[in-house]
Amino acid sequence: MDDRHIEHLNEGEVVERIGELLAIAIARSGRLLRAPAAHRANVPGTAAYVVDSVALIRDPVERKLAGFLKHAGPCRPSDIAKTLGLARWLVGRKLRRLRAAGICEAVGKTRASHYQLRADYQAN
Repeated sequence: MDDRHIEHLNEGEVVERIGELLAIAIARSGRLLRAPAAHRANVPGTAAYVVDSVALIRDPVERKLAGFLKHAGPCRPSDIAKTLGLARWLVGRKLRRLRAAGICEAVGKTRASHYQLRADYQAN
């Protein structure tokens, strides 16, 4: 492994970078979008059937963004765009629509802001 790109980083920064790269790889693999085995076993119409609230979002890009935020937690729009391979302007537009619908919220101000699913969204 060529470590010239990380030799100037301290141990914490290296671990953080590894985590970022793993999140990118998992997101690109599509494994985040698959339902867990327990949810796949549910049968519609039964008392145990669970509906994933993210699956109810009609727009596929907005559904993908909400699913990503659900699994990854708070993220900056630039990180979301890079991880999902989407244009930054598109991510910004879709996040504004999700905010207007009450699905996600912005935490912080200016360039340091992060987006996350609203805590009360999953209860709806």
